[in-house]
Amino acid sequence: MQNFSFSVVGISPMITNNGANIDPLSPINKLKKEFTSKRKKTDDDYRNIARIEWFQTLYLSGRLILELRDDKFYAETKNLPTLVLPVKCVRATIIAGAKHNKNGKNIVRAIQFEKVDFFRPSETGKKMSFPDINAMSDDLSYVDATPMTVNRAKVLKHRAIFAQWGFSVTGGIAEDILDPQAFEDAIAIAGRYEGINDSRAYGYGRFKLTDFQVG
Repeated sequence: MQNFSFSVVGISPMITNNGANIDPLSPINKLKKEFTSKRKKTDDDYRNIARIEWFQTLYLSGRLILELRDDKFYAETKNLPTLVLPVKCVRATIIAGAKHNKNGKNIVRAIQFEKVDFFRPSETGKKMSFPDINAMSDDLSYVDATPMTVNRAKVLKHRAIFAQWGFSVTGGIAEDILDPQAFEDAIAIAGRYEGINDSRAYGYGRFKLTDFQVG
């Protein structure tokens, strides 16, 4: 098995939604229910719901604990988690890209994804880290508010959105199963036609391949 590495940068904004809001037993969902269960909600209640929802959509390096400060919810600063992009998200989009050339199963068999680095590209191409999640929560450029249908009703949902983003991946490829050129093509096709994470059908999460190495 040969080592590989590649990098991509986004060509359209990416929206994340890690699915944490579907677990009714999670402490964050129980906290949110304190506000969503109210029959008569105040403006502060709606703001609290929006902030909690936004934090829930992030992929993070550790456990998220929210605390109320200055009438707003923020992540607990002790052991503050950082942003990550899970391997499963990258794997899923590349498999989708590979299916265009009937190589989906070969990606599953031949590719071992080891590490994903999520970064913010600068104008000069330098890979920079994102602000901490508390700073991002106060920056509306990282907040997507979109009406969505839930139980046949229109509800405003708040998700994290990234205008400038990219990721680098390292791992291994079994060249006896999958040709490296086919792997490179799958990544490029995934970025052009599939995208990554939420709202892909609306053109979000598209990317371009900027570097690809094997060996």
